[in-house]
Amino acid sequence: MRRLLLPIALALLAAAGARANSQFASSALGIGIGPTHVRGWTMGGLGLALGDTLRLSLANPAGPGGCRRVSMSAVYLADRRRAADPGGEIYFTSSGFPLFEFMIPFGSRVALGFGYDEDADIGTARTRVPFGPDEDPAIPHTRYFERKGALFRVPAVAAFRLFRDVRIGFRLD
Repeated sequence: MRRLLLPIALALLAAAGARANSQFASSALGIGIGPTHVRGWTMGGLGLALGDTLRLSLANPAGPGGCRRVSMSAVYLADRRRAADPGGEIYFTSSGFPLFEFMIPFGSRVALGFGYDEDADIGTARTRVPFGPDEDPAIPHTRYFERKGALFRVPAVAAFRLFRDVRIGFRLD
């Protein structure tokens, strides 16, 4: 087992690091939110395969299939997302710090990954929904909400290379 520690450490610290840029898209309660830029750092050629349930990752979890070396990636959100509805404005901030993923190959056809993800949400809302039956809905009411909390998860990815260019992947959050 001690003989494996050095190759694993060298694979994680290899000079194959590259800046990874991707986009996440979101929608909440039927309100479309534009793409959010994500900044990440990868080692060993691993892309972004893990996402959280609030965002739809445009990365393919089958990408690491056929990965031949231990790889790692780290991702964090880079900007604030905003959305507007006909009744007012909704500002929503979601921070995912951090999102780590480690991918370990087994042979040349199977790769298993695991990660760590933490989410925190903060938001404010301005709406025209009346508080009571006698209130005019045309008068805007400002409602501020702040939901601070963290959700800790250990998501996992299983990627398989069936043939030369045929890959399949699964993600479990």
